[in-house]
Parts: sequence; structure tokens; C-alpha cells
Amino acid sequence: MLVQAPISLDYTLYDLYAVDNDGSTRPVLFYYPFGFKADEGLPVKFVYNFGLETEMKSTADPNALMEMVVRGLAQRYGFFAGNLHIILPTSTFGEKGESPNQVELEKTFSQIKHDQSPNLSFVTSPDDIILSPETGVAVVVPTDSILKLPHAVDPDTHYELLSKRGLAFSGLPTPPTVVIDAELGPDDVQDPQRLQQAMRRMLEPLDTYQIPFFVKLNQSVSGKGVFAVTSEARRAQIKKILGVQLQEMLGQINQINTHLYPSSFILQDYIPGEVVALSMFVTQKGQAIFNACCRQRFDSKGYWIGGQISYPDQETLKRKYFGIMNQIAEFLHQRGYYGPAGADIVTGDDGKHYTIDLNVRVTGTHPLGPLAGHFTQRGLTNATIITEYFTCSRYDFERAFKAEIADGALIICSWVRDEAIGLSHGGITIGGADNEKLEKLMARVLALSGIPEAVPDDSY
Repeated sequence: MLVQAPISLDYTLYDLYAVDNDGSTRPVLFYYPFGFKADEGLPVKFVYNFGLETEMKSTADPNALMEMVVRGLAQRYGFFAGNLHIILPTSTFGEKGESPNQVELEKTFSQIKHDQSPNLSFVTSPDDIILSPETGVAVVVPTDSILKLPHAVDPDTHYELLSKRGLAFSGLPTPPTVVIDAELGPDDVQDPQRLQQAMRRMLEPLDTYQIPFFVKLNQSVSGKGVFAVTSEARRAQIKKILGVQLQEMLGQINQINTHLYPSSFILQDYIPGEVVALSMFVTQKGQAIFNACCRQRFDSKGYWIGGQISYPDQETLKRKYFGIMNQIAEFLHQRGYYGPAGADIVTGDDGKHYTIDLNVRVTGTHPLGPLAGHFTQRGLTNATIITEYFTCSRYDFERAFKAEIADGALIICSWVRDEAIGLSHGGITIGGADNEKLEKLMARVLALSGIPEAVPDDSY
């Protein structure tokens, strides 16, 4: 039997939402993006582009793979929620009437001290969600399916703050950026000639923009929907990809979302320099509370797979990025946002900090901040969180790392299993006394990872 002391967090979202709130009700969390399907007969308001780039195909069902990732998000993002109320959709029910989603969530959160564990409730549809008039939901991203619910932050505003276009016009220091809008109305997208003209006009700037640069779709996440142009060959490849996808993007413009610019994209200069992931909390009065400053991990395709933190460096990093952190908090406060937020910051050769991405939501590296005491009290000064597919079950994973879990060096922040395809998806946090020991333990963890062999996608 696995013996593990309850995990104690330095603070939780429950604590952070109490700062500067003047006694107002804390929001209810809905950290399961795209958990419900919107009415297919209605136009979609909130369009997201990060599913458009598919350069590789796996032998496993891509929908099943994505479902595991999404289900895991609710666990990882809710890991330091504290006593907040989290609402989650149920998945298919087992023989005993329990949802596998529910079982895994409860097992994950049972690791945390009881007085810091979230209050979970499971619903089968948005109609099952009943909130008091003064309570709003805080979400990862706005979605159509729960639009009728009261929100802590206006969904339209939140969507704009999450967009690459919104950052370009924010007034925050960013690399030189060109915004390319569709300039089409809902009726125009039904006209094939206007559609083709718009596509040619939008793609034309890619031919002359100085390499190296980035192409970023308006709503992208974890590196998906972001294309690095590093050569003429890559320029041609990306233009071909966008040429195929742009018609679909433009077709998503309609009467209820045209003001949100769902089909825009940006071209942005590449600035060489050190990049960090800064995470914070913005209070209702606009105060910025520093959470963590991490290095990010990306896979070979440039997709986010985790982040790493050095706890002894946090005070120095807090001072270094204090100014840009407060600039971001002031901007978000002016737009009516409060809650967790993250930003990717690059420091150029000129010593200036530039915001290259703004993640106005809870982010993947947020749990590393509240876990500082847990790790440092055990002499573990470095920590990383990784997300991976695993070929083993949670039970077998826990057996393989029984000692590390028991002594607190390894924490399962999320775990989802799909028996039909024989894969799991986990969010694993690992602590090490130094980088070398951290890398060794991480290598052991990654030795259990895997996914059915991928094959090139020749559709482009």
C-alpha cells in the first residue's frame, strides 16, 4: 500500500481570491475547456485556432488523445485551487455508477491536505449548473456552451485578452508585430470571390517579412498555432499550411463574433534572448501577486510539455520582472480582469523585457509556486512539471515510484486513463536537490512514456 503524507500548499487560489475582494463571493471554477458541446445549430462565438496545425498523425484515435489532455487540465489547473468549488462534466459511467473522470480527480485531490482540497461537483450538462446570483464562474477560456452562466470576467473581454491580436494592441512592450485582419463581414465569407481576395491579401505579407519571425494564429495555446519561420523553405511550408487552413478560419466569421476578430493572425519579430514564464495573480483592485518564474519545456514540434523552477532564484527573478509584472497587472485590471495569469517574457540584448505571449488564465506552471515549501523543506531546490502520455496505468506508475511519492519528491498532479487505446496521460511534478538529480529522476519517469508511432501527415 502506498504511504504518503498529505501535501501542504503554501497558498491556494482560495487564499489569493480573498485578497482585495472586500468580502465578495469567490468565483466557482470551471476548468474543463470544451467540456460540453454547444448547440450545433447555432453559430459559434468563441473560435479557437490551436487545433489547426496537424503535421503528424498517430495510430491512436486523435480525439481520444485530446480528450485525455483536456480531462487532465482540470486536475492540474485545480491542484492548487484550495477550498474553491470546481464544477466538472462527467464522462462515461462505470459499472458502479462512478465516472472514471470523477474517480481519477478525487484520487488526485485526495493527496492534498483536507482543508486545502477543492469541493468537486459533477454535472452532465450546463443546465445542471446552478449558481447563486452573486457567484460567477472563472474559466480557462470562454466557451459557447456555458455562455448563459454568470462569469467572473466578461467572456468577450476575456477572449480578447487571450488573443494575440489583443496583446499586439495592448500597449504592453512587445516585439515589433504586424496584425493581419480578415476585413470581411459575415456576408462576405459567403462570396467565393471576396473570400479568395481576402486570402491572397492576408497571405501576401508572409512573402516579404524579414526572417526569422513568427506567425501566430489569434487564439493559440501551448505552442499550437504558432509557426517559427527560420528559412525560406519554412516560409513556403507555413504559407502552404495557412493557405489550406485560412479558408476554414474565414468561414468561422459570423454575426456574433465578427467584433472578436476570430480569423486574424499576427507576424512578429524574433527577439533572441532569455525567455521565462512568469505567473502571477491579479486581485480585484489590480494588485499583482508574484507566483513563480519558470523555464519552459517544449517538445520537438515546439509544443509546451512542462516547465522548471529554481526555488533559490525566485526572489531575484521577482525583483527582475517586478516592473513588467505590474505593467501587465495594471493593463488586465483596466480591462476588468482579475484572477491567475501568466506571461512569456523575453529579455533582449538591449536589456528590455518584451511580452511575447499573455496567458490570461491559470497556466501549467502555476502549481510550482505553491509547492515551494513542500519541496524546499525536503531539500529539493529544483522542480519541474511535465505532461506526457504513458503506456502504464496509474497503479503501475505509482508502484514504480513508490519511494519517491512517499518522500514527496514526485507528485501526480493529474492522471487520465483510456483503456480502449491502452494509454494514460499524466501531469507529473518532480523535485530534485539539484539539476542533475532532477534530470535523472525525470529520465526514469519519461522511460515509461510513449504513444503509438506517429507517421507524417502529407495533407499539406
